[in-house]
Amino acid sequence: MKEIDPFTFFAAFMKFGVKNREKLISKLINVIGKDISLPKDFDGVPTAQALKFWLFPYKYIRSDDSIPL
Repeated sequence: MKEIDPFTFFAAFMKFGVKNREKLISKLINVIGKDISLPKDFDGVPTAQALKFWLFPYKYIRSDDSIPL
């Protein structure tokens, strides 16, 4: 993926359940190289259905301002 909006980004790892969310966010923290602690919970962050979590259309369908909007 070359572009992604922040809501789809969070939906991508929120769909896997609590234990996997912790693993994925831990890996993300390591990849970006930040010295921060893991969140204590994910309360308030929406979950997504595993079958369809993209919140924007495919590139050939969307307009140039779809992601920023």
